[in-house]
Parts: sequence; structure tokens; C-alpha cells
Amino acid sequence: MSVDPLVFRSAMARLATGVTILTTRRGDRHEVMTANAVTSVSLHPTLVLASISSESTWLQAVRCCGRFAVNVLAAHHEDLARWCADHARHEQPEAITRHDVSVSPESGLLLFNDALVTAECRAHAEHLAGDHVLVLGEVIAIDVRDACAEPLVFFDRGYGRVVS
Repeated sequence: MSVDPLVFRSAMARLATGVTILTTRRGDRHEVMTANAVTSVSLHPTLVLASISSESTWLQAVRCCGRFAVNVLAAHHEDLARWCADHARHEQPEAITRHDVSVSPESGLLLFNDALVTAECRAHAEHLAGDHVLVLGEVIAIDVRDACAEPLVFFDRGYGRVVS
């Protein structure tokens, strides 16, 4: 017996997640994407995992670059998350630098200055998982920022805030 993929997708949409923007480089060009299937894996070594479509241009770029950054978004980043999730971002890749960003002097990766957390990672391993690739990154630098800001969450195919 198999599960209908559309039913499975709808069911998994009910799992509330945080929202991140993953960044990497391809030559002198920054590659960005919105991702919500990102999680910590291990403390020793410090590992994170991102589930990426095997068709993703970001995946191809991180394979070339060998490193990536995870930017954990705050509630006020909804428009940014939407832009980084839109394929139109490939038509104007330089537009991302109009946001409050900086380039890490250590890794050369794009970091969002007002993200809740930025984590710079060295590509550690990848594993094929159906139509996705699980990308593991070893965290080599991390910056925890404004603890008072609300996180951006994704639930039932929409963005929202945590209500306490």
C-alpha cells in the first residue's frame, strides 16, 4: 500500500517549522533559497541538515562551493522569504544585496545582518533521499542575535508568527 504524494504533502504542511534562507556561492555570484526543512543533527561535531530538491540550482552551487550559510529568519522577514522562494530571483540575483546583508570575511558567504541566527557551514556529506538530497553541514561559525525578535514560521503553506 502506498500513500498518495499529494495527501502526504498536505499532511506535512501541518508541521509548523522555522524558516531559513540558505546561501552559498557559485563563482562571484551568491545563490540563495528559502528552506524550512532544516534541522540540527549533532553536537559533536556540530552538524545541521537541509533537505534540498535534487533539481535545485542551490544544490549545484553548494557542491561547487563546499560551504553554505543558514540564516534563521525573524517574523519581519516574510517578504524576503517569499522573494528567495520565487524562481524570479534567478533573473535578478544582485537584488539580494539590497537587503541588510554582509559578506563573511571568513567564508565569503552572504549573511543577513538582522537574522535571528547565522550559521556558516562546511559541506560535510550528502545523501540521496528520494527526489531530495540531504545536505549535512558542519557548523564552523555561529552568531545568535536578537533573542527578543519573533521567529518567522511556516504552517499549512503560509507564513505566520508564534503567538504566546
